[in-house]
Amino acid sequence: MNKHELAKNINRFLEYDLDNYIYSTGMQREWILTLKEDSLASYLNKGSISSDTRNMIRIVYSVAKAFQGLSDTKKHPFKKILALKYFDGFLPSQQIADKVGYCLHTYYLKKNDALLEFYKAFLPAQSYYGVFPVIYLDNGVVDAESAKKALDTPKMDNLASFLSSLTYWQTINLYITLLQARSNISFNDAKKQAIVNYSNASNLKKMLNESLNSPSPKE
Repeated sequence: MNKHELAKNINRFLEYDLDNYIYSTGMQREWILTLKEDSLASYLNKGSISSDTRNMIRIVYSVAKAFQGLSDTKKHPFKKILALKYFDGFLPSQQIADKVGYCLHTYYLKKNDALLEFYKAFLPAQSYYGVFPVIYLDNGVVDAESAKKALDTPKMDNLASFLSSLTYWQTINLYITLLQARSNISFNDAKKQAIVNYSNASNLKKMLNESLNSPSPKE
């Protein structure tokens, strides 16, 4: 798959497939512009929700994290292009081109670059939030391999699957248990640290992996 084909896949995901995750979780596309990780816990702890819904919420947050980190300069107006195209305004291509100050042909080139930059950030964002299974939109495009390595996790990962199935308080309690097992820390301090780091699923996975597989898991 070349970069042009990959960009088409990413476009299809953002324009159509993303709706399945957004509307199934009661969110809206415009929220991608402002979602912050400190609000994730309130969504995951809202009533009795299934593990599938929790994973969809994590996917939406991964999209937001990847989008919000995009370049936003005159030369690389990637955030503005994707915002106007998919999240804020849903404008036709010519109007977006006019707003970013490029001819239509150059706009299309910039949009493809924006989609590729988004995807490179989207892969590690999914790892950060503990999405399982990870959404891959490519098949060996240039740079995809290095981006996947940033995940530091295979496509089929039992630990990630286990962690994504936990409720909010199950995750907090696991964090507390691991923290106390690894170091001399009080319950209250461990609980505070667990709540602060709740959304960092990759760190929890690392701790659990070390506790299960390291001969000396204690710090």
